Amino acid sequence: ADTAGGAFLTVQKAFNVLATLNKNGYTVNIYIRAGTYAENITAYTGVGNGTVNVYGTLTELESVTSATVAAGSGATRGTVTKTGQFTGNVYANLLVYFVTDAGYRVINSHTDDVLTVIGVCPSSTTQNVKIYDWGTIISNVTIPSYASINFYDIKFSGSTHSVLSKFSSVLFGRCYITSSSTTGTLINQGGSLSCSFCLLGNSSSGGTMLVI
Repeated sequence: ADTAGGAFLTVQKAFNVLATLNKNGYTVNIYIRAGTYAENITAYTGVGNGTVNVYGTLTELESVTSATVAAGSGATRGTVTKTGQFTGNVYANLLVYFVTDAGYRVINSHTDDVLTVIGVCPSSTTQNVKIYDWGTIISNVTIPSYASINFYDIKFSGSTHSVLSKFSSVLFGRCYITSSSTTGTLINQGGSLSCSFCLLGNSSSGGTMLVI
């Protein structure tokens, strides 16, 4: 239960409990509050068929009303314009949420007046948007063999690889996966791994940033 007396103290505890369960066709959801969790997690998923979803928490930084959205096309990136709205802020590599379209995009850069996203916006229109940072930060996660699991709205930021997946089926949605390791930020040892509106980076010397 999401109460002071009912919530788990660590993220790993939730997965340890899940390891004892037979999902039996049901969906299991794990919700993680905003905070920095210095844990090296093993994401056990129990036995039996069923879906496991792990939801972090996004932190809202700004709400913008009646912004002008240009979708963009092909090599022309989408933009969000509101005069003077973004002055003095640093929003690159964060998320923008389009309220009417109910869609997220990663912000590439901005001026005082214009946000530029990576890729295109959902549509060209005037609508409200919100800017989010990742509020849930976890050091490392290892997905053991033959697991099936989905992660949403989490920043993984470890000193070694941040994600290690072993012959599993894994989806990352709106996640930021980064590390200071020179040996790899996300390591997939077989299996299926997919990302949707994610930021993949490496802060070590010569590291790269990739949005997928």
